[in-house]
Amino acid sequence: MNKSSVVVSLSLVLAGCCGEGVHLNPVPLPGSSGSGSTSGGPRPLPPDGGWSCAAPSFAPQVVYLVGLNYSVTAADFNGDRWPDVAVSTANGLDVLYGLPDGGGLAPATVVASGSEGEVVAGDFNGDGKIDWLLPDDAGLELLLNRYPRPPSMIQTDVPVSGYLAAGYLKGDAGLDLVMAGGGGSVVFNAQLLSGGREFPQPTLVAGSGANWPTIGDFNGDGLMDIAFADYVGCSLECRGNLSIVFNRGGGQFEPAITYPAGVLPWAVVGADFDGNGSLDLAVTNSNGDSVIVYLNDGGGGFMAQEAIPTGACPQAIVAADFNGDGRPDLAYTDTCAGTIGVLINQGSGTFGPETQFQVGAMPWTLAVGDFNGDGKPDLAVSNDDDGTLSVLYNQCGM
Repeated sequence: MNKSSVVVSLSLVLAGCCGEGVHLNPVPLPGSSGSGSTSGGPRPLPPDGGWSCAAPSFAPQVVYLVGLNYSVTAADFNGDRWPDVAVSTANGLDVLYGLPDGGGLAPATVVASGSEGEVVAGDFNGDGKIDWLLPDDAGLELLLNRYPRPPSMIQTDVPVSGYLAAGYLKGDAGLDLVMAGGGGSVVFNAQLLSGGREFPQPTLVAGSGANWPTIGDFNGDGLMDIAFADYVGCSLECRGNLSIVFNRGGGQFEPAITYPAGVLPWAVVGADFDGNGSLDLAVTNSNGDSVIVYLNDGGGGFMAQEAIPTGACPQAIVAADFNGDGRPDLAYTDTCAGTIGVLINQGSGTFGPETQFQVGAMPWTLAVGDFNGDGKPDLAVSNDDDGTLSVLYNQCGM
């Protein structure tokens, strides 16, 4: 399957650790009442954080062989309260299970074969287990988690038009889907929860240029909204937009509101960067070598800040507190340089210069999780060109 036509944005997932931001799986946000654990899982942070550093610090990458891969996401897939990592590959789906007592990740286990494309994870049938959804030439393919048994596969005929995200958009128990590619659309999940075996067909909610979505309550009304990077029918040097679609409830959405972005805007992540209690947004500009932060005025209006210079080709992006100061920072994949760039939040939504960390060839997506149980957010990175997964362990405060 052509990566340019089908990609999934579950690189923007925070699992079982201490970051902050919009999560796209039904996994508790790090720092929330659902994060951390007692025995049998990662250690919770002490009340004062217990660690901090002025600059980000990660150990040299630990490399796992997974084969040609497309994307990575992190969650507890086997119910042991340790974050695991799922990697979609050219041959299907691999999972690297978290080892107990801070042992890192086990070698990859093949969970399913045959699918090709990026993976989105979530509890799609309401049984308390995190499932996987992958694109297939025939439509979306749902893998229902039955650990320790192999997953049960449901093949749907829902056409996949581009990047995917998952969230609770109708306010019910169904985990819904957002697709962005040729256009921004929503697939509401109700049938699976009632024993059905199909998703309904998509409902269009945004224009033809919608790209790589994220989900969050951007206007404080308690309903989950959608934000897209957005560019339409132009060359690699074109400027695009940040598009925000507000949820009216009952499966209805407002027309998209757009804000100018940089050159070829690619991915979006949300977090409270300025500490005012509202979700802000950050957008990577893949051909503009920059990240732009949009600060929320508290009511769903956004103001673009000055573009932050990055390395070449910034693509996927996540938010977490990487230096222990209580503020969400940013990390992004630099697909051209084979690095991860980390931007430290200086307060009030401003960011310092980037620090780069080497990973594999053409890092495509990344996920955050506390993979060694020390209470600090680590990074898992899918490297598209060399068939590896890189894990960067956070050494801040050591």
